[in-house]
Amino acid sequence: MQPMRFAHDVTKGSSLLLIAFEILACSGIGVVVNHHDLMVPGESFRLGSMTTGDDNALSSRQRRSSWMHDSEVGFRHWPQKSLHDRTPLSPGHGNEAFEGCLSVWGTQPAAAQGMMAHARLNSSEAVPLADESGCKADEVVLENQGLDRVVSGCCPRESMSCAGCAQMSGGVCVTCRAGFQSRSGICVICKDTAGWVDDQGDSCNRASCSDVKHHGLSSNQSCCKCGGGQEAPTPFAYPTVNLLLGASIVPSTFFPVPRTASRYSVNMECELGKYGITINEKSGLIQLDSACKVVGCGIEEPFEVSCIVTAHQTSDLSASTTLVVSGSLFAYVDNPLVARPDRKRFPPIAEVSSATMVCNPSGTSSWLSLASDGVLEAEVDNLAAKGGLTDSPHLGLVGGRCSVRATSQSGKKVSTTVTVFAPQIWPSFSYGTTAIFAAVGEAVMPLNILGENRELLAPGRFSASCTSDVSAQFAFDAQTGIGTIDGHLAFTLDVAVGTLHVTPTQALEKTLDDSIDDDVQRKTITLSCRFYGYYDEQPKLKSRYATSPKITMELRDNSCWVQRTADFAGRTNQASGVDLKACRKACRESAACTDFLLESGVCYFMNGLCTKGESCPERGLTVRTKIPNCGERSTCIAIVDPTQMWISGDYCPTGENSDGPVYLKEGRTIPETLYLAKYNSQRDGLISGCTANRFVLKRTAPDKDFDDPESSYIELKGESIKCLPLDQNSYREIFTVGSATSGGIRAELTGLPCGAPNTTTMANDGAEDQAEEQNGVSALVLDDPATSEPADHWMHPCDCFPERWGANAPVTAEAFEVVPAGSNNMFSPAVFEVVVGEFVCPSENLIDGLVIVMDASESRDTSFCEVMCKEKSCAFFWEGEVQSSMQCRLYNDCATLVRETGSKGTLRAVPTTDKRYCHVADPEKCWAVTGRRSLLQANRPEDRIKCAAVDLVAQCDHKLLMGGQGVETCSRCVYRDVSSTQFLHKARLPDLFAHGQKLGVSCWEERYRAMTVNPGFTASSHLTCMSGKWVDNSGAEGLGNFACAPCLQIASPPYAQLDARDRQELYFLSIM
Repeated sequence: MQPMRFAHDVTKGSSLLLIAFEILACSGIGVVVNHHDLMVPGESFRLGSMTTGDDNALSSRQRRSSWMHDSEVGFRHWPQKSLHDRTPLSPGHGNEAFEGCLSVWGTQPAAAQGMMAHARLNSSEAVPLADESGCKADEVVLENQGLDRVVSGCCPRESMSCAGCAQMSGGVCVTCRAGFQSRSGICVICKDTAGWVDDQGDSCNRASCSDVKHHGLSSNQSCCKCGGGQEAPTPFAYPTVNLLLGASIVPSTFFPVPRTASRYSVNMECELGKYGITINEKSGLIQLDSACKVVGCGIEEPFEVSCIVTAHQTSDLSASTTLVVSGSLFAYVDNPLVARPDRKRFPPIAEVSSATMVCNPSGTSSWLSLASDGVLEAEVDNLAAKGGLTDSPHLGLVGGRCSVRATSQSGKKVSTTVTVFAPQIWPSFSYGTTAIFAAVGEAVMPLNILGENRELLAPGRFSASCTSDVSAQFAFDAQTGIGTIDGHLAFTLDVAVGTLHVTPTQALEKTLDDSIDDDVQRKTITLSCRFYGYYDEQPKLKSRYATSPKITMELRDNSCWVQRTADFAGRTNQASGVDLKACRKACRESAACTDFLLESGVCYFMNGLCTKGESCPERGLTVRTKIPNCGERSTCIAIVDPTQMWISGDYCPTGENSDGPVYLKEGRTIPETLYLAKYNSQRDGLISGCTANRFVLKRTAPDKDFDDPESSYIELKGESIKCLPLDQNSYREIFTVGSATSGGIRAELTGLPCGAPNTTTMANDGAEDQAEEQNGVSALVLDDPATSEPADHWMHPCDCFPERWGANAPVTAEAFEVVPAGSNNMFSPAVFEVVVGEFVCPSENLIDGLVIVMDASESRDTSFCEVMCKEKSCAFFWEGEVQSSMQCRLYNDCATLVRETGSKGTLRAVPTTDKRYCHVADPEKCWAVTGRRSLLQANRPEDRIKCAAVDLVAQCDHKLLMGGQGVETCSRCVYRDVSSTQFLHKARLPDLFAHGQKLGVSCWEERYRAMTVNPGFTASSHLTCMSGKWVDNSGAEGLGNFACAPCLQIASPPYAQLDARDRQELYFLSIM
């Protein structure tokens, strides 16, 4: 048979080819693929030598079958969806199985013992054989893996129902093995398209069969139960075939295990016929050809023939394996021989006498003996420390290679070389825990097998069996190691080394909702699992296995619900006449809901947490809080210790060690910074009253602690402070009910705090933009909705500022220094400058109509004019030189600036003492951004600035625009009347926000308008701190769907000419 080659488009379903290759390679089936077809963008793929950085002792062993042979396979066309990707774990060697895969014997039922009789199992329960089933030589052993044991059954070897079957009844397979699907009474390897769900979010387990497509595929294409999915041929193999030359019969025990087809073929180079041996084309059974009477067909010399046998499972689905047939005058039924508690005695295939043997290494004779009739007998117990052979990793080290010489019945000297192994296997194994907790969407740190004895042989493959406490079906695929609930990923078991990855997918949320009532505190699916490590020593031997203790996996809803009493910014009526279940469901489905209140049948959503104390609109309300993405590795624990309050605080996930998650409470100093972790006596030493299930507080030790940010692995070396009375049951209660109290210490869940939001928005062209103009005014306005005042966390340069803002933008250092300490920027300022140059106030505003001419001593006194002004209660005064004389002029008002040629002085304003003023953040920038636009009436009336002496400031600036004759400097808006502005509520954006706090989001309306980035969404007016993440009203993270679009100002055509000359202000002067 010519193997089919792939013509594969790497841009469409490239991963399918790799996975198809892996499944068949894992089954011991060779694949002929043009290497160009394996080039996948962004990946490298190399046959025969894949390696990994995993240094686990298990993965370092090469546990692949030495009797795995090259073969070929034909394929059925599969939909362009990949099976679950697996990472190869250990390098392959020669004819071993493909890296990271099971050997073929690890995936198939064992054949019967053939001519060899064997004793019933007589060993400890810790290392059981699969249950004895009394199968005959012409029957295939079936193995049905359960939660507590593996139950064996028998299947007639000629039945194709044996393939992939775990349990037969009435001649029909009623249960397929893990990874197989029943089709027309035959179990075939078939995988549902990974990740496929229908429009309702149901996987293949629940979806109805139809041609309705979802994301390009229908259930009829994606689901095995509907005739779709991804099929692979069932692998098979032959047992060792050692025949006696000259024998007139061939035992009927040499058949394919299992039978997978009704049509078999061999390669052209197969020379079995030369020795009188043939393969039945319908059953694959090895037979003596009718043309020859004896094995060897008259040839007396020993022979060994290798053939490739192909089983044609369907017209386009076939698998091949290599068959090796040997003929000799003296041999044993198997080579190598595997000695086990149920199989210690090995007679030769012919009667001999005077048998002797020499074995290497020499210690082999201490456990392997030879009788004169050629019968080998082995002792198999307590041999782990023995030397042996190094070339068969799947059988271990304990073994010997022996040369056996004997005399045949005819008196001829005969000899053979035989290899004997006595595998020393694990009695059991453990992951170091019997309980695992994980929230959907959360990954638990990989669990490796602990405490292995390196002198014992590790299992060659691993498997799992679980039961679920809900109606949703659990399934484990022994081929890929994937455990699913209702078709959704729950965990992955590395079938080569046993490493357990608990990674329940987010899609399990639907299963939780469909299977569990909404009125529970937290939805949980509990799996009760046992893990098996199998020893597939030879195809016709029953598999031995070691087991783990039973492990409970709690897979939890990623939303927690806890009660808290807090202050809020308000409430919004969502629905009336509803119960708690309906209100909770509404909050769950709302992306921005963090807290809800059910009061007299009315469901309210709270409008954000309030931190303003007595000014909060809603105070002391007990509500139910939603904590999304809730899990042991994503949610903080608030601990309250009334006897040691410095211990109290929020402990948030920071990493993980072998005992589980580690939590950190940030303190103001290193001694106050504490870790919360599960107690470990080896790390923490002996602490009175502390047990392995308790939790301990440890101080941070920056120079000793180890923290790997890439893997989140952490080692704690600091001092142990306190053993908490909280144990594993309390920990479970915290993450199930929401809180727990023990020994006076209370612990409850709390959402992760949020840092200050990223104020990057999307510009109109799709590029990221910090929403700031060149003048430094942020276009994005952030507000605290818990206050009635606007723009709590945003400041315009013309705004006044509270002292707590400090000298931080836009407040200049000069402005901050002017403000008297403790005044909170509400004070009566000293006189301030209006204009320097040739401008004075109108003469009719002179007090008493007098101009004071100062003598030499008065001129030298810089405060003379100001003192005179205060005595006369003037509003303005001018001080300067006119025609070489120094003058002081006092004015009761000043509505207009008047130029007086030949004068040079300073006009100052005197604020009234009956008013309080505040200093603006940045006078220069204020005028540049808004003041001049107000002068030119180029902005909205509501945006025009109001400040002390604003008319005179504007007149001065106007004269500068007209050429500046007579003006040396103009003042800007410096002070504002406190009664005309609100600013005391303003505060810089905090570094941290509590779960449930909200921020109002808008744009600087003088220049921008809010707009949405993605069609179909509205620009959100709020951001909500949702357990560590800022989300908008639609659930989108951050400001990715929000933008501040700059406004356009419409002008008549002459503006273009002035704009080209950079004289835009003249346009507005012309229309004033």
